[in-house]
Amino acid sequence: LKRLNALRREGLSSKLVVWSRLRREDFELALKTEASWVAVSFGISDIHLKYKFNGLKREEALMKVFEAIDYLHSHGVKVSMHLEDSTRADLNYIVEFLKNVNAEKFRDCDT
Repeated sequence: LKRLNALRREGLSSKLVVWSRLRREDFELALKTEASWVAVSFGISDIHLKYKFNGLKREEALMKVFEAIDYLHSHGVKVSMHLEDSTRADLNYIVEFLKNVNAEKFRDCDT
C-alpha cells in the first residue's frame, strides 16, 4: 500500500488501477490505495466455477459479482471485470452476464 500511495503522490498523469480477486478482503485493500478503478478477476467458465469456486452455480456467481460491483461503486470506484477462462465458457452465459452486470469495462481473457 505504501508503494502504491507513493506512486500516486508523484503526480503521474496515468490513473491507478488495482487488481483484485472476487474477495471482500481484496476490495478493502484496493480501496485503501484510493485508486479510481478496481479490476476484478472472475473465472467465468463452468470449469472455474466448479474447481476454483467449489461448485458455485452460475446464478450464485452472478449474485457475487453484483454484490462486489455494488460495493465498489458505493465507494466511488469504477469497475473493470476480467472474465478469466472465457474461451471455455458458454457464450450465451457470457452474453447474459454482460447484459446484467453493471461494470464500466470488461476484459475478455484466457488464462
